[in-house]
Amino acid sequence: MYCPSCKAEFRTGYTACAQCGVALVDELPPGPLPEYLDLTTVLVAPDESMLMVAKSRLEAEGIPCFTTNNMQDLFGLGRIAGYNLVTGPQELQVPPEDAERAIEILEAIEAPEEDAE
Repeated sequence: MYCPSCKAEFRTGYTACAQCGVALVDELPPGPLPEYLDLTTVLVAPDESMLMVAKSRLEAEGIPCFTTNNMQDLFGLGRIAGYNLVTGPQELQVPPEDAERAIEILEAIEAPEEDAE
């Protein structure tokens, strides 16, 4: 038995949640689907520092972004030139509707304008 309000689980025999006072149900409804089911890769990071700079820049612009392959380096092998032989390179992904804008922002980071003299 479950409380549909606070999601607490109760033993058989209870009919209402002691905290909420709501009638218990046999099963909770399924949770909400993830907000982003489909993501677009906008950067395959050459190293960890570039990934962090790119991620912070996109977040500052209000673009939600996610990294892949953040699993801790296994077996003490670490990364060689930003690449782990077991997990592969780290990627920065954004929702498809933000991909074009994100790529423009990242291109500006990779090729900063030269200072006018």
